[in-house]
Amino acid sequence: MGTSDAELIRQCLQGDNTAFDALVRAYQRQVYCFCYRMLGSAEESADAAQVSFLKAYNALESFKQDASFLSWILRIASNTCIDRSRARARRPSMALEELADEGGLIASTDH
Repeated sequence: MGTSDAELIRQCLQGDNTAFDALVRAYQRQVYCFCYRMLGSAEESADAAQVSFLKAYNALESFKQDASFLSWILRIASNTCIDRSRARARRPSMALEELADEGGLIASTDH
């Protein structure tokens, strides 16, 4: 039988980084799929999942053992995806004139 999440967290807090690796392996697919449902992009979702695990690792001391690790990491992933979506919405899109100036537009010769 595998080690419980609580035990892996305890080990990680005592300095055993392989314990956190086990948590990542256990939940990476679920976190990625969750991010994909929110973001709709494979690359963006992979990045968001990785950032979520980094945030979880850095905040592991604040994890309350009365909640499940999965619900906690999914809350972190949700906030990460929301932040990424907001940042993407704030990015100015290039005007057509700017794209044309940069050679980004190719005039069609088919008429």
